[in-house]
Amino acid sequence: MSDVMPNLDIRSECQKMLRSLFLRFLHRQTQYLPIYFNNLLFLFGLTYISRHIYVLSHASSQQSLTTTVIAGSMPGLRSWIIHRRPCVVNLLDGNDEGLDMTNTSFMLVARFTYRFHILTQSRYSIPRTARKHPFDVFECDLNSSPDNQNWMSHDEFLCKYRMNRDTLDAVTNLIKEDPVFQRGQRGPPQLPVKHQLMIFMHFIGREGETNANQRSVFHVSQGRCQKARERVILALTNMREEYIYWPDVNERKRISRRIEEKYHLPNCVGMMDGTLLELGITPRCNDKADYSGRKFRYSLTVNVINNDKRRIRAYLSGYPGTTHDNRVWRNMVECQRSNVFFSRGEYLVTDTAYEPIEHVVPAFKSSPGTGLRLSHKKQMFNMCLSLPRVTAEHTMGL
Repeated sequence: MSDVMPNLDIRSECQKMLRSLFLRFLHRQTQYLPIYFNNLLFLFGLTYISRHIYVLSHASSQQSLTTTVIAGSMPGLRSWIIHRRPCVVNLLDGNDEGLDMTNTSFMLVARFTYRFHILTQSRYSIPRTARKHPFDVFECDLNSSPDNQNWMSHDEFLCKYRMNRDTLDAVTNLIKEDPVFQRGQRGPPQLPVKHQLMIFMHFIGREGETNANQRSVFHVSQGRCQKARERVILALTNMREEYIYWPDVNERKRISRRIEEKYHLPNCVGMMDGTLLELGITPRCNDKADYSGRKFRYSLTVNVINNDKRRIRAYLSGYPGTTHDNRVWRNMVECQRSNVFFSRGEYLVTDTAYEPIEHVVPAFKSSPGTGLRLSHKKQMFNMCLSLPRVTAEHTMGL
């Protein structure tokens, strides 16, 4: 007991409980106030015991205290502590030799500690009743009949979830074995993996989507919507190394042969471009002005390298929206250790935003301020580079 009690952060728990109590009162949810008051009383009782004394009663009063503790009457317990003559035993200092496991003081501390542990381990501090909607949105959207008489057509499904039913099944099969979807020892069972993926795809396909809106759409709780998205993100992140990796020497040779046959550019192993990811909220930092890019109010800069088949082979993200594309490239490991990632003569095709170096071939740009047009040869060179560089724009759009 002495090892457990001092580590309990009771003050912060009381503050959280008081804050919740105040918010419930403001929203007129008075049916939960007695439960909050009861929780506050037992936290205050635990604070009193842990900071001051443990109370032992006379033999004649043990039965009354035992009855009070078991019944859970906090006002009665407080009255008993004040009016009975206590015998102080300081267990916090380790003076627990000869402690009787049946005495009322030990029972009191055990009960408070157990209730405190249950409260801190619970997601909600008040009893909650599950409310299930009779209409299953997921199964209704997934239903597909041969005569095309289903509720949601192919185009409508694609608009809502940004992928068709076959692709949804394929992605579900890829992530369903991830440990994040395994049910834990506590809590209700999870939604099916396919339903959680549908919640995630619906969320990222709409700007400004919230938990409240998704609750109205799918008829599940806001907490379930948020948890479903978090699980899908973790599952997809765990698979990142299987699909986004730098090609080896043999694969780079195959890529360069395909690009040479199609665009007549020898030894080219990919295309590179930068893009901006718009932020839905204002950054909460002192340097939030750095995230205000030229296209969006607040955004992040991402640098992407793709091959001729529009497959992402490397990327770097997280820089503010005002960061130049060439600066992001300079901080990529493919640039800093180019001798490891590129063979002699291999290069990437880019636009004019990048600096020409050993493994980067950008398009020509006119001298700033001169107003002079490029020579015919440079214009033809830029025309040749524009064809493969379109695949970089397609990759961003995908």
